[in-house]
Amino acid sequence: MSRERRVLLVSPVFHEYWRSIARGFEANGHHVDVHCYDEHSSPAAKVRNKLVFEGFDRLRPGAGTTRFSDRATAGARAALAASHPDVVVVVKGDLLAEAFWAD
Repeated sequence: MSRERRVLLVSPVFHEYWRSIARGFEANGHHVDVHCYDEHSSPAAKVRNKLVFEGFDRLRPGAGTTRFSDRATAGARAALAASHPDVVVVVKGDLLAEAFWAD
């Protein structure tokens, strides 16, 4: 029997795959903290994201992606620092910058 571990699950919100993954870890006795790096707290925040981050891509390719990546990375690093996990599981972490992986 394995011991309980603290798991930090870092995932996009897309299709809510994180819910099933978290339930699987919890069913096996682990404590799971979830950080959805692209979650928007309100409809206004979602519209802001579309305009500021995705809109910049049309004007200057890559500009919005870089700013979104910086914001996503900062949030993921904060979640990592706050949760003190034994294990980190990342789903589709290609938008997270090197600073996250260095931690």
